Amino acid sequence: MPDWAGVFNKKFAYLTRIGRLLFTMSLRTEHHTIAPETPPYLIAEIGLNHNGDLSTAKRMVDAAKQSGAHAAKFQLFRSDLFINKLARLGDGPPGSLSDFFRNFELTEEQWALLRDHTRAARLDFMCSVFDSWSVSFYRDLGERVYKIASCDVNNGPLISSVLADPAAALLISTGTASEEEIGRVAEWCASHEFALLQCVSAYPASPSDYHLNVLPAWSKRYACPVGISDHCDGNEVSLAAVALGACVIERHFTLDRNMEGPDQALSLDPPRFAALAGGARRVFDALGENRRQPVEAEMGARKFGRRSLYAAQDIKAGQALTPALVVAQRPGGAGVDVERYSELIGIKAPRSYVSGEPIVAD
Repeated sequence: MPDWAGVFNKKFAYLTRIGRLLFTMSLRTEHHTIAPETPPYLIAEIGLNHNGDLSTAKRMVDAAKQSGAHAAKFQLFRSDLFINKLARLGDGPPGSLSDFFRNFELTEEQWALLRDHTRAARLDFMCSVFDSWSVSFYRDLGERVYKIASCDVNNGPLISSVLADPAAALLISTGTASEEEIGRVAEWCASHEFALLQCVSAYPASPSDYHLNVLPAWSKRYACPVGISDHCDGNEVSLAAVALGACVIERHFTLDRNMEGPDQALSLDPPRFAALAGGARRVFDALGENRRQPVEAEMGARKFGRRSLYAAQDIKAGQALTPALVVAQRPGGAGVDVERYSELIGIKAPRSYVSGEPIVAD
């Protein structure tokens, strides 16, 4: 007997993708719209850099706002739910991998306070979710834009729990993923708003591993916004991504790279993040339209830098114009435009000209 439910789901996903191609390719957040026609959306990935301290987290939010971020993002989890209790982190302290991650947990009350502080700063509050508790609690916080970490791109149970919310939107990092896995998660999310972020799960990552040409390919293939979660030193890869259509840039963010913590050294501090924000906006503005037209700033050069036709020597009225008698020179705008050169050669001069005089229209 045919699997009619499966057939229906595949057709629904296909029709949803066609609808997205025809009508929109965007993702809405609390304060912004992520789309190819809007400036890049900048995520300050505070992640674990608050070191489990609410005050530090709030200061990072404030600094992210001042540095030009649109969102402050954190990692929301319960260590005992997403880390196996027997997993070890080397031979030294803390030993237990779950104990290590527990150092970065906040209480539910602290998370609510941090959400309120972020919203008051007019930043989007955003979290990566890692387990059933974080998905449910994040939803209870009133949030709808979920971040899926790279290593969960194939985590069907986690992603399904997010998709159970019909209003959910997903930003999906793709580090460690194959193209087949990316296609599968895009199919899972076809009935929701989602974006794909190219990522390399190495710290720091090499620019040559980023293969930014996937960005326009994904945008076309999956009909969704695309972006980058950049783990490289410097801002070059992020800015190149904008030139290739990235709508989202996510960078680790800290107050000081010398702070304790696993991600501090590869994070952008406020001056570096501000430089990224300025550069991303300039690159976006430079992209412009896909059809060449003279711009206002060029009008002076268009008029005077181009050439008009001038008498190369004295010309008598009725004398046939020859290449020896007519020369194209700057400034333009003084007489007949150089584009009409071939029209004038061979006709008789309607009047006399002295050498250097602009030739005027009939």
